[in-house]
Amino acid sequence: MKHTPEPWVPQPLDGCTKFDWRIGGGTDNWKFIASVQAWPSNTLGATTQEEADANAERIVRCVNACAGIPEPDRAIPELVHLVRELLICCELSLDNMEQETRWLKRDIEKALRKMAGGMEEPTHE
Repeated sequence: MKHTPEPWVPQPLDGCTKFDWRIGGGTDNWKFIASVQAWPSNTLGATTQEEADANAERIVRCVNACAGIPEPDRAIPELVHLVRELLICCELSLDNMEQETRWLKRDIEKALRKMAGGMEEPTHE
């Protein structure tokens, strides 16, 4: 089953004894997805209004940032690793840099295609 399409948006819901955020999205019509709430400090697992605000914003930002990436939990760490490798390549001597960057370019392009669900065209060397 597919998730609700992006973009997702947080919407404050007033009129409750606790502050509540509704998260919704959908390209055709708005759909309710989740609720983030601030609970009173005298309850177990209390969440402040500031935390609820930040949590709702973080959920929405993360989902929207990963739009179009089928498996962001796998693709993003792989891409971060490759970018770190690129930084190391930049520190190598110029003699070794050409071969190292060619390999790294190939791996980065492969990771980008995977992030795009295999739809991104490879670039030519």
